Amino acid sequence: TTLIGELDELLAEIERLNAERDEHVAVFKFKGLGRDRYERLVRAHPPTQEQRKQAARESSGASWNRDTFPPALIHACLIEPSMTLEQVVELLADDEWNEADAGALFSGASSACLSRTVLR
Repeated sequence: TTLIGELDELLAEIERLNAERDEHVAVFKFKGLGRDRYERLVRAHPPTQEQRKQAARESSGASWNRDTFPPALIHACLIEPSMTLEQVVELLADDEWNEADAGALFSGASSACLSRTVLR
């Protein structure tokens, strides 16, 4: 085979692999909440007594319920795909999603609300 033929084969393989990867990628788009709405959501999901005790033992704060607040925030900030709160809860509980995957979704929603917006 010629060098050009080998290059064409490699490019075709790259396209095939990219298409295969895209079949396994989900894109989530988030929009931040205003300060008041964010604070209301935090207040609607207070930590349990046990979560407060654990936070005190670990010398960390517990300003929200770690079980109910993350899915609620993801749902409130999610633009795409459109999902109900129940669907978000199911997604986070799905065995196909590990802790890093769930954390990435929560981080995306949190960043949308808590990251600095550049005003021009």
